[in-house]
Amino acid sequence: MDETGIQWDDPYCTIAGHVGRCQEWERLEHDWRFVLAEFKVEYFHSLEFYGSDEKYKNWKPGKRKAFIKNLFDCLQHRDLRLVGSSIDVKLFRSLTEDERHYITGGHHNGMKWTSPGAPSKPYFVPFHNCIVQLVKHVPNGDLLYPVMSRQDQYKMKALELYDLMLKSDPPMNCRPKLAEDMVFSDPKKVPELQAADLVTYWLGRFMTYRAKSGDTRGINFPHPSVSTIVRHLRHQQLL
Repeated sequence: MDETGIQWDDPYCTIAGHVGRCQEWERLEHDWRFVLAEFKVEYFHSLEFYGSDEKYKNWKPGKRKAFIKNLFDCLQHRDLRLVGSSIDVKLFRSLTEDERHYITGGHHNGMKWTSPGAPSKPYFVPFHNCIVQLVKHVPNGDLLYPVMSRQDQYKMKALELYDLMLKSDPPMNCRPKLAEDMVFSDPKKVPELQAADLVTYWLGRFMTYRAKSGDTRGINFPHPSVSTIVRHLRHQQLL
């Protein structure tokens, strides 16, 4: 999984990623590295590619389009399930502090908050939702091993929230499918996280477009590959 829109004044905070069996991830990694090698790129990062990073400045539009199409094809050709979740940051800020404590993992003993959650960080609402949605694609007897793009600002709180999910009383329905820990890795070294970065970037762009345009169904959203992502998430009732 990866995240976007984590600043307090962003319109939406979004987390998205994929779940699949180990062999599918190995195939994706092979395909992804092949595309990177073909285009002579060490790694992919959306903000660099769609921004003004030096290594892409001389790329012609046709090459840029082919590069992104090949990366999307890597995902579409693998048996991976896409999950994404966004929260309206303005709506989150409008909640009472107690409500924000509660929905970000806080625990109240009837007198006080014994665990405060993260009432100033909307990040933890889509984080929790994504974990729950990912588990739905895990067969009985298997475990979900969550891997997040390294984000030092949120790592400790994310681990704390994940631990609360593991130790909740009564246990969450999905508890038997959750591994005992989650991993934070360097996306420059992990193609699977670069794939999560790509879909998270575009889902975040879509949510911002939706907020500004009022086009809640994304009918006129200009990127065809992203329209496929949006339709997939809407089918799962995640948007």
